[in-house]
Amino acid sequence: MWIEIVSANLRKFFVNYFIYQEESNKGNLFHEKCGKEKIQL
Repeated sequence: MWIEIVSANLRKFFVNYFIYQEESNKGNLFHEKCGKEKIQL
């Protein structure tokens, strides 16, 4: 019983972690793009 609960929580944690990683990667790309545009200006 508790193993199912733990595995469900782990799955939820990993899904949130990967979503966070994807979002932070997008944010970094966005900041790099803005930085390059500011330098060009």
